[in-house]
Amino acid sequence: MDIKEMKERAENRIKEMTSISDQEIFKSLLGNYFKELMVEQMKFNENLMERVLKGVENKNWGYDIYCTILKKEELTLYDDILIPILAEDLSENILPLKLLSDYIKRKEKFVIGQIYIDLKFHEIKKVCEKEFIGEIHNVNGESYRVKIKLEQNRKYKEEEKELYEGFILSGTKWKTIINPYSKRFFYVKVEGYLDEIPEDAEIERLTYNLEEYEGLKKEGYICVWNVCKTEIRSQGFPIKLSHNIGYQLDVPLEGINTNGYILTGDNKSIINISRDENKLMVRATREDIKKWDSYEIRDCSRIKKEKLVENLYGNNKLRDVVEYYMKDSLGVIRTKGEINRFINSFEESKAIKLKNVRIEEYIEGENDMEVENDYILDEIRGDEKSNILKFEFEKVNESQHTEDIIAFLMSEVRLYFPEYICVSE
Repeated sequence: MDIKEMKERAENRIKEMTSISDQEIFKSLLGNYFKELMVEQMKFNENLMERVLKGVENKNWGYDIYCTILKKEELTLYDDILIPILAEDLSENILPLKLLSDYIKRKEKFVIGQIYIDLKFHEIKKVCEKEFIGEIHNVNGESYRVKIKLEQNRKYKEEEKELYEGFILSGTKWKTIINPYSKRFFYVKVEGYLDEIPEDAEIERLTYNLEEYEGLKKEGYICVWNVCKTEIRSQGFPIKLSHNIGYQLDVPLEGINTNGYILTGDNKSIINISRDENKLMVRATREDIKKWDSYEIRDCSRIKKEKLVENLYGNNKLRDVVEYYMKDSLGVIRTKGEINRFINSFEESKAIKLKNVRIEEYIEGENDMEVENDYILDEIRGDEKSNILKFEFEKVNESQHTEDIIAFLMSEVRLYFPEYICVSE
């Protein structure tokens, strides 16, 4: 009996009842029954969807990387999943007074510390070109002016590059990382001295003001991601490869309750790596290696995003059956519809809407755009100038990081259109 037939029978039974109270009781019972039926049906549909997705999922699509910022005191709440990108960020971010005094007496340039500034995308380069005024205070209440400059911390990008090299080494699909936060961390540097400082001055402190950016300054924050540096072990006996080129060592992955493992580019003895569902097969020049430096990509599904103070950005794609089936066909994109489907497949694309795509001629200095994966070198095309593939977006949910989302999507599109310079209006 299908639902339509059940509904007709219920309506006929209600019509046969002469008592209004009996009709109300019967309707209430039916309502509770169908409510439970709908809940069970939804659970069944979700389970079926999950089974289908797992059945068609290609393990070479890569792993999802998530990034955000946390206050230092919040880190222990999430340290089983989210790890500081730079271990040095855990150390004290205040320059010791003795070291500060030594730098000043020698009139050296030096870094005071690191801060996060919640800038808009186009302001990042501008703030690094600006000079600010700081003041050195002595114990007698006198002050001396110094020049302050901000320098973007590029170490986060270097860590991304190392992770990328590990993905390539491990034969795993790479997806651009979206991390709006990392490019907004700056070193605060003393670049020059505007006043003469007496040699016997007893320095007490150094202060500075970032003028219009002062209200956007945040201190005590750490940039984190779901990537942890660790070690994994080989198991079994090494297998000698033909032509005496090396050995195959198996690294089991079965039973590991995380997204996955990636070997790092620091393993100098590695020739190449292949993988199947349950293990990495490492071909190396040595047979005695038992431990491998690796990245552990941790599962972020347990994090409740609404409890985080700042947004958790990820390069994950929407879980859709059609999208899973279509991925392999997206190796070649021929139509605007396919471009639109590709862009909309990323969860972060909800903030924007693609309006138009067109090809334009390259004009020196007018079509340059920062890309998120600038460490990926094109060894075939090099610096050859190409035509422009220009994208026009409508901002649906505009935020401080909307331009970062567009830059992320443009970086992903570039991987499919290497013959074009992909930019947005």
